Amino acid sequence: MKKVLSILLSLTLVVGLLVGMPAIDTKADGTITVTAPVNGAQVDLLSGNILEFSKNYQLGRAKELYKRRSDTYFPAPVAFSWNAVSGANEYFISIATNSNMTGAISYGTATNSIEVEDLNPGQKYYYKVTCKASGGNFGSGIKSFTTTDLPKTISVDKVGNTRDIGGRYVNGGKQKVRYGRVIRGANVNDISDEGRAKLLNVYGIKMDFDLRDKSKESVPDVSPLGSNTKFVNIKGVEYNSSEKGIGNPNNYDRARSEILLFADPSNFPIYVHCQIGRDRTGTICFLIESLLGMDDLDMFRDYELSYFSNAANNDLADPDATTNGAFARMVNYLRNYSDGNLQQNTEKYMKQELGITDAQIQAIKDNMLTPLPKPTPKPTPAPTVKTPGKVSIKSAKNSKKKIVVVKYKKATNAKGYQVWWATSKKFKKAKKKFTSKTTYKIKKLKKKKKYYIKVRAYNLNGNTKVYGAFSKVKKVKIKK
Repeated sequence: MKKVLSILLSLTLVVGLLVGMPAIDTKADGTITVTAPVNGAQVDLLSGNILEFSKNYQLGRAKELYKRRSDTYFPAPVAFSWNAVSGANEYFISIATNSNMTGAISYGTATNSIEVEDLNPGQKYYYKVTCKASGGNFGSGIKSFTTTDLPKTISVDKVGNTRDIGGRYVNGGKQKVRYGRVIRGANVNDISDEGRAKLLNVYGIKMDFDLRDKSKESVPDVSPLGSNTKFVNIKGVEYNSSEKGIGNPNNYDRARSEILLFADPSNFPIYVHCQIGRDRTGTICFLIESLLGMDDLDMFRDYELSYFSNAANNDLADPDATTNGAFARMVNYLRNYSDGNLQQNTEKYMKQELGITDAQIQAIKDNMLTPLPKPTPKPTPAPTVKTPGKVSIKSAKNSKKKIVVVKYKKATNAKGYQVWWATSKKFKKAKKKFTSKTTYKIKKLKKKKKYYIKVRAYNLNGNTKVYGAFSKVKKVKIKK
């Protein structure tokens, strides 16, 4: 019998212990041989018709693949198995989202196989198996697998039609709708203790957002998830029919109240539902998804996934008629609302009809999307400076005792000048001085010595000096 256990793995995991395989002695070196998933494997988290539907989605495909009064939306767990070590009483499997295994969660099992649920699609995972036996410590080494990037359905005991709306890329692939922010599904009136523990402890649900009509449906006063869960009940707006729809001004206040719940970060993670999680839930999820910029087909697929649950197909509604009928009419209402794309028109509708502000819209995006990648800082371009012109010395005379007065013409683009002098023609051990003037006195020279003099101008590039060409060398003999 399978026993389901809940753990956290950066992204929350639920693991189940299965009956182990017959013990097989390992090699003398003690290496644990992993048999599944093989290193580098691609692992599907869906199976059967819903896998075929999600992988090869086309508009209206649900009608071809769903089964009436049947639950086929359940996720497929990742099954780990390895060759047993003789004498080992317990194994530990550690799973992480990085090859360094930083933040890995380890869980023990007495058998040599284990199932893991609730991993995120489109994620590379790293794992290793270890154990201790009489012969020493044994390990598998670090292995990896990647989960297929498809919708994330969830198994919650005694609740139907549950899935995470996250995982889709938006903004040209720069951002992603975050997992674990909004879980949608059917009502939780009959949820079991196991299902409640999963929503609260694994997914950390803080708000139960109930879209049912309290005057007609069995809406409790307190959330079935417990008194510590915030409970909000708003009669949900539904599609775009003249009476119930998002385009009816009589419904604007309720639509606004629904949407603004997603602007408050303290509400997350949110479990949003109506009775079966398809129509009213599908309407608010579409509005949020469209505002975030999800692709049209991703939104239609998220809507049609409901038909793979018994909760949402038990009324025998025709998925093709509904998808291409009420849901499509709502989508087209926003497509034609203005002259922008669907996301732009949705945002405009929310601002013009519902009175939602730019700041509130941005808050919804901040709460639901991964942050934009930080731009790579561009190097600060060096200031453009002109190189000074070549200096022309007008005169260099020994007019006073041990002093040479050097005069030179003002150079173009010059902030100042550098005067060099030496007794060597090659200016070995030359002395250098800066000046802003076009006349400079060289003092304390030695009598009867010959001095070689040259001058260059400089400009400034920030604090860096940019030099021009040296002047012609002047030769002066100190006679005074």
